[in-house]
Amino acid sequence: MTFTTHGRPVTVRIVGEVFDPHVQTNELLTDAATFPSGTAPEPDTWFVKLKPGTDHAAYATALGGALAPLHLAAAAGAEHGSSDSITALNSLTATLTVLLVGAAGGAIGLPVGLLLHGLTVPAMAHSAGLNFPSSALDVFGTPTLFLLGLGGVLIALLGALLPAVRAARARTVEALRAE
Repeated sequence: MTFTTHGRPVTVRIVGEVFDPHVQTNELLTDAATFPSGTAPEPDTWFVKLKPGTDHAAYATALGGALAPLHLAAAAGAEHGSSDSITALNSLTATLTVLLVGAAGGAIGLPVGLLLHGLTVPAMAHSAGLNFPSSALDVFGTPTLFLLGLGGVLIALLGALLPAVRAARARTVEALRAE
């Protein structure tokens, strides 16, 4: 697609789109390297996310004082990126993550597996004319089963850590191309 900036045509390749629940128009999100030297538009707005507990007004006042010699201003505004849609998406993502690391499957599968083991092994033994002692039926104790389940979740989290870190560090354009 060709855009015109500073009276010059600039050709860019569209590689994806950004999901933004706020209605905004006439925005192009791109790497400045996309533009030929000297033609990149100058940003006119920056959004700063502060650490929890930071006084927004005090930060904006201090930043405004530092920017005043450059004829720039800073203002504390409403937080961006929070909406009902984002909250719903975050909730869905959290639910799917719990399911993916197997916590829900383990929470359901472990008791069901123990129940089936406790019913089928004695029934099979009785059909063969055997009586197993309870120590033969109690393969793992409760603390061991809990630790095994916790270990499974830990392994799943560690397995997901490397791809998650790579995705978080990737440039947006590269991530969109990979999609």
